[in-house]
Amino acid sequence: MRQLWWRGAARPRLFGAFDSDPGHFCLTSAARVAIVAPALLALVSTLVGDVRMSLFAWFGAYALLEFVDFDGPRPARLTAYLTLATTGAGMVVLGTLGSRSPWLAASMTAVVAFVVMFSGVLNAKVAVAGRSALLAFVLPVMTPGPISAIPERLVGWGLASVASITAAMLLWPRRPPDRLRAETADVCHALATAVSWQPQVPDPPAAVSRGPAADVSRRPAPDLWPALRRLRRQFVATAHRPTGVGGRAAALGHLVMDVNWLVPFALPWPERDRTARACFPAEAAELHAAVTATLRAAATRIGPSDHGRPRPRPRPRPRPRARPVS
Repeated sequence: MRQLWWRGAARPRLFGAFDSDPGHFCLTSAARVAIVAPALLALVSTLVGDVRMSLFAWFGAYALLEFVDFDGPRPARLTAYLTLATTGAGMVVLGTLGSRSPWLAASMTAVVAFVVMFSGVLNAKVAVAGRSALLAFVLPVMTPGPISAIPERLVGWGLASVASITAAMLLWPRRPPDRLRAETADVCHALATAVSWQPQVPDPPAAVSRGPAADVSRRPAPDLWPALRRLRRQFVATAHRPTGVGGRAAALGHLVMDVNWLVPFALPWPERDRTARACFPAEAAELHAAVTATLRAAATRIGPSDHGRPRPRPRPRPRPRARPVS
């Protein structure tokens, strides 16, 4: 009975959970938190014996490993983690100063939460780190303590920062592919297929009247809506959507909107296509070829590498050797 239950229900669900996690990035992130946070708690509580220091070390490990995950190259990630650790130390001091009075704690929480959440519109990394910074403020402001408790709280946060940054940079350092970019690339591929033209041999009278440049027609338009729905769902499900005043994150957010705007122009329209083939067939074919090439190049450029691995660089072609002149 147990074997039937395992083969019939439990095993497909267990292994099916990993199908939606290509590269096992969610699994490695969860394992990293499960290894670092309990080990840090046991180490500090055993060697130091300070309850408050171990509390801040354990909570800081969760805040830095569970609630934030920076992307990009390794130097940029290290800089972002160090900046977050420094900001969190300031939040620990600020929260401890405001923890002695309930009214002061409530007013400071409102101001700090507004500033941190509003600062997320300026930069994508600030938006990602907002929850961790708020957690670094919430714990000290919720646990009343005197000013003399600031050093031990900072030591706990510092130990958590060192252990968390080391684990994030060395323990399974590969980052997951950006699913939003992948969905955008799929929509660009579908748009390129929809607007592309292919040669078609017409009837002889039509070939004589219209000329060889008119021997083009639209391909059957693929169903763009499944890819577009996946892109919209992924954009809505993104915790920190790519917004901001500039940079690559803001460009990606505008690109998602531009792709939605281009979909009606890629859908088949018989009257428009018939007019293009009859009036200016050569220009229409050239325009469709250029748009198709642009969309395919954009999909190749936007699409992330497979499972976070860098794309292989094209090898330079060997230069032909000059033949000796006889």
